Amino acid sequence: MFFFLFFKIKAQEVESVYLFKKEKVFSNVHRNYSETDSLILFKNKTFRKSYSYFGFDEVDKRIFVGNWKKDKKRLMLHINSKIDSVNLESVIPFTIIYRFKTKYLKPIDEDVKRLKRIK
Repeated sequence: MFFFLFFKIKAQEVESVYLFKKEKVFSNVHRNYSETDSLILFKNKTFRKSYSYFGFDEVDKRIFVGNWKKDKKRLMLHINSKIDSVNLESVIPFTIIYRFKTKYLKPIDEDVKRLKRIK
């Protein structure tokens, strides 16, 4: 009960969830790594995109938050803020564009990973 006095719980309805996950396991444990990229689209036209990389001696985590817009062939993510693994950064707003495939989101930019639809 005391917990609810100080923290506001906010529930949002999820429209769809996309995920990219890659794990590499080598015979040498120092080269193993795990990479995860996920995208959650909410029904109120906001999204949360998170990227995580865990290697032997490095950890990287980034969270992007913003608004999304969808038409017949494309999904446009307008990013408003970025939370880095080190600190909170307010970024210059930019846009990532994906094309819809059957169960995937295919990025137009080559540096962005392809995401598979889960829900």
